[in-house]
Amino acid sequence: MSADDIEDLDRAIAEVYGGPLDEFVARRAALVKHLRSAGRADDAGRVKVLRKPRVNAWALDALALAEPGTGDRLAGAVATLAEAQAGPGGEVRQATTQLRAVVNEVAAGAARVAAEAGHKIEAANLVPALLTVAGEPEALAELRAGRLVDIPTASGMGLLAPAPPGAKAGQLYAVPDLPPDEPPPDDRAVTAARRKLDDAETATDAAQAESDAADDAVRAATSDAEAAEEQLRRAEQDVRTTRATLRDAQRDARTASQHLRETERATTRARAALDALLARRSST
Repeated sequence: MSADDIEDLDRAIAEVYGGPLDEFVARRAALVKHLRSAGRADDAGRVKVLRKPRVNAWALDALALAEPGTGDRLAGAVATLAEAQAGPGGEVRQATTQLRAVVNEVAAGAARVAAEAGHKIEAANLVPALLTVAGEPEALAELRAGRLVDIPTASGMGLLAPAPPGAKAGQLYAVPDLPPDEPPPDDRAVTAARRKLDDAETATDAAQAESDAADDAVRAATSDAEAAEEQLRRAEQDVRTTRATLRDAQRDARTASQHLRETERATTRARAALDALLARRSST
């Protein structure tokens, strides 16, 4: 990923959320690394704290990112129901039916996308999650952006009903799924589980950073080894060249030595001949 690829940070973040769930932490770490390399420390800090979505939220995100109209259809159905609840009351049933149809369609699509990615999620389990998201404007906005991290905690969104007296206009309200005498979920257990997950994700982030550092060290060592091997190849070539020069010099030395011996023998013969001539001349 180049600096140009991350020019649109929102799109890059969407790609982090839209990819396989098991690779979320790795994609987030890669984006953080590229942002830092591009000198965008603030953006890198923003990405580093992005939370890994729970599996149901991820499935809904994946569908919203794969089919951008999904969030708009759900938001439109929610708006229609909110208007009906704020009105005289004649169209609430129809709006509720419409919302449930959209919710069932989105739940089926998210389950399909999850199955394609290797996660088995029942569409029926996504329906109440979607109804909860529909009743929470902030969560609905996150889903439309493909960045829903978790399903909001709520007493239940099994049945949407007209707003009770005194409710604000345009505000959805839900009839709880749980019977009145059933105890609410244990918030402490949920908090502890989330803390445990956060700790695990922090450990994963640290391990990812350690892995990245190790990869950098491997690349640096590989570069050094390649440079050393190149130096060794050049040195071996120099040795071969020097040895060839030495062989040529030794051959030339042998040739010169042989020539020297020949000239010395010729000199000796010439001196002997001269001495003989001088001796005969002296005797006459």
